[in-house]
Amino acid sequence: MGFFRSYQKESYVTLAVGLALVMLIILLGASFFVALSTIQKSSRKEFLGKQAELAATGLELEFNKFQESADLLIEVVEEENLTVTEYDEKVSSAVKRVIKNYSSLVDTVFIDFQDSIVYYTLTSRNDFFRRNLSGKKLSENKSNYSYLVQGKNTGASILVSVNPIRFGADYVKNFYIDPKGKKLLYIDGVFWDLNLESSLKNISEEPEVEAKLLSDLTIGVLGVYEAKWNINRTPIRGILSQYPFKFGSVKADSGLIFVEESKSIIAEIYNTYFLLFIGLIVLILGTIILFVISVRDNLESQRLIAENSAEIFSLFEQQNLLLEELNGFVYFYDAEGRITRVSDEISTVLDVSKENFLKAFNEPIENPDILKIVTLVRKAISENKSYVEFEYDYNDNGRVYHLKIFDRLIFDTAGNFTGGMGICTDITSQYNSRQ
Repeated sequence: MGFFRSYQKESYVTLAVGLALVMLIILLGASFFVALSTIQKSSRKEFLGKQAELAATGLELEFNKFQESADLLIEVVEEENLTVTEYDEKVSSAVKRVIKNYSSLVDTVFIDFQDSIVYYTLTSRNDFFRRNLSGKKLSENKSNYSYLVQGKNTGASILVSVNPIRFGADYVKNFYIDPKGKKLLYIDGVFWDLNLESSLKNISEEPEVEAKLLSDLTIGVLGVYEAKWNINRTPIRGILSQYPFKFGSVKADSGLIFVEESKSIIAEIYNTYFLLFIGLIVLILGTIILFVISVRDNLESQRLIAENSAEIFSLFEQQNLLLEELNGFVYFYDAEGRITRVSDEISTVLDVSKENFLKAFNEPIENPDILKIVTLVRKAISENKSYVEFEYDYNDNGRVYHLKIFDRLIFDTAGNFTGGMGICTDITSQYNSRQ
């Protein structure tokens, strides 16, 4: 029982250490996940900032190219020494080229020839139109989103009506952010959602963040901010990255803003690491559960063994007392008739050592008394008996023992003899009394 208690105690200690190890792994995993999330957020901020910078710089360069093309267009308008037909064809061709090259930016091109105003436009079906504009001055068509080029020689001028929101939406399609994110254009004090090409009242539910963003855009300082906003009345927290730029001479205060939800950033870590970590925890917990079951079964087995051992020991003690009382001994033999074991009482009953007794049965048998026992057992086996019981006289150097033998024969499920056990008792005194 002392061993059982010691084993039980060691099992509980092992289990406690295992659970502590699991908790430590979970703690380390959680710490690792938090650190990884922080690193991922920092990396994502840098990525968004770089994307916003590249997109804004590209928009600014494209608009500068457009202005150069518009500046070159005035040279064609002021060109001389051409017939009226040649002049009209050359101007129309040059305007059409500018409109097509910047189709997402240019809406209409107005040319003031001093004596008349003509406007050019390209429809959604890609049809090019040239029309005279009557009753209006060129300056009356000028809007916030237009670019004016003045001629130097003839006094002609060109006014190009542009759509920077559509231009920005078309250009930033090539810059990747998370599908749930937003691409915004700030121009003329208004935020425009480039995915929907619609204006927004505000982009953050936190006034201090939006104030900081507007201040940085106004003075031309790039920035990355963490902010909160609502989508369909659902609170969202994420990252805003803005990069200020200029739409040439159209507007000075402009900026491009990329927005991503923090949840989508963390989701990348979940997809990559979290499921693997959960699998590891499940595997460890499964191992712990199997260990607990194994410990429980072992404890139960140890308990049963301890109980059985105590019972067997008690029976063994009783058997020894019974054999001493009966003046007998127990022996076991195999299918060949060889004695495999014999109890210590043989030296008291027959005054023969265990070694000599085993030797007598395991070597070629010559003793007639032993041969008689072997013959009786073989006869019982041939008759499929389960036991043999008889008495006989055993002569040991002139001393005669009257012995009683009880043999239990053992057969397997196929009916083959596998061995047996027997009890031999000295009943000489009882026999003499009967005689």
